[in-house]
Amino acid sequence: RGRGLGYLDDAVLWAEEEGLTVVLDLHGAPGSQNGEQTSGLEYPDWDPSHFDADAAVWTVETVAARFSNRSCIVAFELLNEPRLGTTALLEYYRRGSEAVRRHMPPERVAVVINLYFFQHMATQAWASFDWRMPARRHPNLVYDLHTYTCFLERGRGNDASLPLWLYTGPLVELYAALLSITVRPAFAGEWSLCLPWYGAAAATFRAMNPPEQRALRTGFASRQADALTRGDRLGGHFWTWKAPHEDDKDSWDFAEIVRRGFIGRGEWSV
Repeated sequence: RGRGLGYLDDAVLWAEEEGLTVVLDLHGAPGSQNGEQTSGLEYPDWDPSHFDADAAVWTVETVAARFSNRSCIVAFELLNEPRLGTTALLEYYRRGSEAVRRHMPPERVAVVINLYFFQHMATQAWASFDWRMPARRHPNLVYDLHTYTCFLERGRGNDASLPLWLYTGPLVELYAALLSITVRPAFAGEWSLCLPWYGAAAATFRAMNPPEQRALRTGFASRQADALTRGDRLGGHFWTWKAPHEDDKDSWDFAEIVRRGFIGRGEWSV
């Protein structure tokens, strides 16, 4: 309803004209799936009962039907970063997957499930989705992990003690390795150059001079680009194309990061 479908029409058309592929993603579900700004509704009093599964499935089916014949669309992600229980998610994902499949065949379009927190690989994927949504009934279903190392200790604020080198080196390898043990194929639906803005790691970064900071970000980018595409890993998407705030340009703004040379033009595709 409203102007949203018109915006999607434009985005899909532009992608076709530029030779880009598209992953459709229900980033903000009716009622919100997490109560956070990433869903389009920042609501401190949100709880899982606010998520409207029926309306979300209707939205997924409406979009799948509208773009069923568009060759640039390669995947449909059913929900972004949900904070919902495994039982509720399983029921929604079954219904959402069936809604997509009524219009988009598995030979052409993947259905994507986002494992929001890494522990969800065990509590959701291994414990539920992998065997309650078997490949014979849900073919071409893949997982999406968001490989942001910067959020690991954010709950500790200035008491966070992990060193900066850990965030930009070993944790990159660890997070990327998770893509290889999800049972189903997996990709990094979001990654960035964001560094911890809190604790010991942030203090170390602030103490660096500009050339040192630049070298660190460039190395951080190269390590992620390599780790996410190594072996059977499916790569991923940098988040995001443009960031509105100047303070985010070095971390979240892909166009600006390429312009500044942190990522080489041939190192990562848009």
